[in-house]
Amino acid sequence: MVTKNLHLGNGRKYMKSDKESEWINIDKDGFFKTDIIRDITKGLPFDDDSIDEIYTAHLLEHISPDDIHFVMREMYRVCKDKSLIKIVVPMGNGWSNFPEHKSPWNKKSWVFFTIWNVPLQTGYNFKDVGHAIIKVPTEIDEDDESYGEELHFGLEVNKPLEKKDGSNKC
Repeated sequence: MVTKNLHLGNGRKYMKSDKESEWINIDKDGFFKTDIIRDITKGLPFDDDSIDEIYTAHLLEHISPDDIHFVMREMYRVCKDKSLIKIVVPMGNGWSNFPEHKSPWNKKSWVFFTIWNVPLQTGYNFKDVGHAIIKVPTEIDEDDESYGEELHFGLEVNKPLEKKDGSNKC
């Protein structure tokens, strides 16, 4: 069975499909090769429960704090139960000073979407399936180690939002 996967904010990294997985690359502008040009803050053009996996790297920091819940709800909506969402965001003082970045991220940001989340309020329910701080080589400022840190985390989609008894404990 072929899995249907999304690569959100693909930029220079185009994910190629193969016989086991179909990758649909989405980016806000068509400067680099992409399959769909779309601002994801306007929604994802896919049916509910139709996606097996989402990968996004260096996109969410460009999403306004006012829009982050909507974007996460959209990812939740299109994903099947138990789908995996893999997220990479830059963190540290250096990255947050970039003019295109609208939201800061730190080593505990994943908690906001998992154990601190109230599913019936946010409209999504994710389980933490791993997180790590990764140092990456950079040529921006060799004297500031924070420039080369990324937060990598995985979220498992848990549906439905509430139990059959109507409680909000997912």
